[in-house]
Amino acid sequence: MNNLSQYYNERIEEFSSELAHIQNKINVISLLRLFAFVAGVALSIFIYRISPWLTAITVLLFTIAFLVLVRIFMKLKNHSNYLRNLIAVNKKELMCFSGEFLDFEDGLAYIQDDHPYAADLDIFGYGSIFQIINRTSSFQGKRKLADWLLSRADEHQIIPRQQAIAEVKNKTEWRHEFQANGMDLSESGQEFEEIRNWLEEDPFFLNNILYRSFIYILPSITIILLVLSFFFLPINFFFFLVLIQFGITGINLRKINRQHRVMTKKYHLFSTYSKLFMLIEEEQFVTEKLVSLKNELYSGNEKASKKIRLFARLIDNFDRRLNMIAGVFLNGLFLWDINCVIRLEAWRNLNRKNLLKWLQVIAEYDVLISFGGYWFNNPGFTLPVIKHGTFIFKSEQISHPLINTTERIYNDFALNGAGQMMLVTGSNMAGKSTFLRSIGVNMILGMAGAPVCAKYLEFTPVQIFTSMRIGDSIIQKESTFYAELKRLKHIIDHFEAGGKALVLLDEILKGTNSKDKHYGSEILIRQLIRYGANAVVATHDLDLCRLENDLPGQVNNFCFEVYIENGQFHYDYILRKGVCKTMNATELMKQMGISVERNK
Repeated sequence: MNNLSQYYNERIEEFSSELAHIQNKINVISLLRLFAFVAGVALSIFIYRISPWLTAITVLLFTIAFLVLVRIFMKLKNHSNYLRNLIAVNKKELMCFSGEFLDFEDGLAYIQDDHPYAADLDIFGYGSIFQIINRTSSFQGKRKLADWLLSRADEHQIIPRQQAIAEVKNKTEWRHEFQANGMDLSESGQEFEEIRNWLEEDPFFLNNILYRSFIYILPSITIILLVLSFFFLPINFFFFLVLIQFGITGINLRKINRQHRVMTKKYHLFSTYSKLFMLIEEEQFVTEKLVSLKNELYSGNEKASKKIRLFARLIDNFDRRLNMIAGVFLNGLFLWDINCVIRLEAWRNLNRKNLLKWLQVIAEYDVLISFGGYWFNNPGFTLPVIKHGTFIFKSEQISHPLINTTERIYNDFALNGAGQMMLVTGSNMAGKSTFLRSIGVNMILGMAGAPVCAKYLEFTPVQIFTSMRIGDSIIQKESTFYAELKRLKHIIDHFEAGGKALVLLDEILKGTNSKDKHYGSEILIRQLIRYGANAVVATHDLDLCRLENDLPGQVNNFCFEVYIENGQFHYDYILRKGVCKTMNATELMKQMGISVERNK
């Protein structure tokens, strides 16, 4: 941790120093630009008395100098913005080490009602799995990361992901460069839907031979008439052609505006995408998945970055109509709007099959970069071994990745074979729920292809079901007990349909009396075993532990103990074989000042 903090601090210092140097250059260029403007105006006025031609040359030279300085200024400005983004990337990583997550998206938008495990395992929300991993730049990247955390992948998907994440992990500078450029993306998700709908449309102007001819013929004739009007032709002919172009634009204004509403102000978005594509295209990869994704960015002999850059430029040209004066001038002389729409339709015809695919490539790189950075920040994590066939979950020194490194307690745990059940007993706050979540979260990360918080882990990818944080709902008129029964019924339906799953249950049937609770819990456990389910059940019901004798080899008792010395609780969070011997509810009530004396 200290080495990583030092690494990020050194990078912040390096980029801050470079930024200061660039800022000095910007200040100098700004002064030179002002000097060029003032000197050019003053010198032109002075020379005008001597020679108008010399004045024209002076104006031309100073204009060129001014434009060159503007270009240098913009280049330096862009580089300074990039350095600020790099500094922000490294500062965020330092914040993450100290447990500050406010600058990272929490992913709450991706929560799904009645998902088998998301709400119970802190997949989304403040201090969630999504939040500590997410370093995506694109909207689609965030959505894909959420999808990977919400769904089960098989061995054929997991292993290529692992290999890609292992490679990206070591490309720290490239990852940060991708993130820094990606910070300039500003997406709400609506842009993607608009572009997708636009891609499905048929061209209108492009398919019309008249309009395709007009955009070349009419502007050419108009310019010729303008030139001739300086010599012998009446200016009326020029204005007549201008009015014709205005008329053609006006007749089609509704169609043009509809196209423009889709495209407007997306120049910066696709210009940034072009940079991200270029970063992928120029990087060398060796793993099959990364190479395959990179190869998808080539269409014929052209790269996606080049085609997207052209798309951005076409959008920028179309947006020139937003300037009223420029819009009138361009449409009067060049039939500008229709010209822009035709070029965009032509681009769409050539790239409609590729654009969405290219954006999905960015999304997938986004996710792989996030997991690579996550592993880089947690060098003690490991990639799990994926097994197929009969279910197995075997771990050494497993813990929860959301717990601070200095506070983690590691345990060994294994389930081997269908129908294996673990009953975990322990007092309040002894670590039962955290242990269940450690199992679930690490398996979810493993099925996403990510590293896990364990020294060693091997498992068979199966569906995960949990029942931990069941609550009532006034709107849906559901009690806690009824909501839990619905969740349990969903689990049973899965097994009745022939499915496999790992089930994590924290205190079954919390909303009923102890007798019903014990009887119902025992029936459920026996039923799950008959289905060949694998489950870990945390419970305070010590009588359930008798099932280890009734179902030998299928039910095993483990516990977390608490030790009380001089009224103080001591938790070691170590998983042990056997049944818990100490409960702490009464002692906790006494410490909270709640009377535990019975009234006589």
